[in-house]
Amino acid sequence: MISQYLNYQKKDVYKEPYAQNRFKYQYTIGDSITLRLIGPELKSGYASCMIELKGEGCREFENNNPEKTWIDFLTFFVIRLNASPTRIDLAIDDYEGSIINFKWLKENLDRGQFLTTFKNKRYTIHGNQIDGFSLQLGSRTSVQELVIYEKNKEQRKKGIECNQDYWLRFEMRFRQTKAYDVAMNIINLSSINEFKTFAYERLFEMLDFKVQNNYNEHNQRKAQTDPEWLKFLGEVHKAKLVRYKIPKSTYETYLNHMNPRIASYVINLILHNESNIFLSLTRILEVALYDFEKMDEKKLKRYNDYLQEANLKEVTEEDLEELKTEIEKEIERRSGLPF
Repeated sequence: MISQYLNYQKKDVYKEPYAQNRFKYQYTIGDSITLRLIGPELKSGYASCMIELKGEGCREFENNNPEKTWIDFLTFFVIRLNASPTRIDLAIDDYEGSIINFKWLKENLDRGQFLTTFKNKRYTIHGNQIDGFSLQLGSRTSVQELVIYEKNKEQRKKGIECNQDYWLRFEMRFRQTKAYDVAMNIINLSSINEFKTFAYERLFEMLDFKVQNNYNEHNQRKAQTDPEWLKFLGEVHKAKLVRYKIPKSTYETYLNHMNPRIASYVINLILHNESNIFLSLTRILEVALYDFEKMDEKKLKRYNDYLQEANLKEVTEEDLEELKTEIEKEIERRSGLPF
């Protein structure tokens, strides 16, 4: 399903001889997209899988799917496959430096007259004049992080040809619950045209530079936003990120995932039984009976989780044995009919 959605054929999927992060299998889709399968067990009882798209993978998705947007991408994985994003990066690139630049940012951070959603207002700086500098707010262990760096120099350091004389990247990294909130906010945008505004709003929420003022650190909210910063942000309004509760694996989600497969299976079954619906339904009962032989505590718990969500009575092993007996009787009755 994943490779088809990403517009790749079976020949474009390569099994790697290794797998990372405690997964059993690892595949490369196309050139740069990584898919890992049969990983650590989720709370729902299913084995986990993971898809990873770094910068090259993101460009590959865009080039291979010109008719799809990132809203489509997130809708497929988060809504249809019930995935929980562990990290999402949003990047804003400035190729001119005509409004602000790296020096301006550092000087204004050093003044300390700004608002931020980070608990620690201190930043760290890395790099040098040749390889490029980067400013970092937040940490790799927090749910959000902002890294501002000279992308053109970073590219050249990696040996990648870059003809940009100026390229400053504002990279917002969201993890865990924050990544899920960002994904859901993007999914609920009215159109892809709102994506740029959404990205600038996130940056404004993370970092709000103030004009020089006499307020102390705890009263910076009273000061006006620096006009240069507002101009760079495109005069967007500061908007809080809408929070979403991460859903559990529900029966409805399970049906949304399985219904297309169920429909295809039933149609194929009927056609292979020469359009004999009675015989086809009997075959379905036989398949269900076979599944009873593989019943274990984990499967029983999953059934009861679905029933509990629907406020229905839970079933026991004895209940399932009775149901198994009834199905056996029905199969026997059907096989004894003269047509």
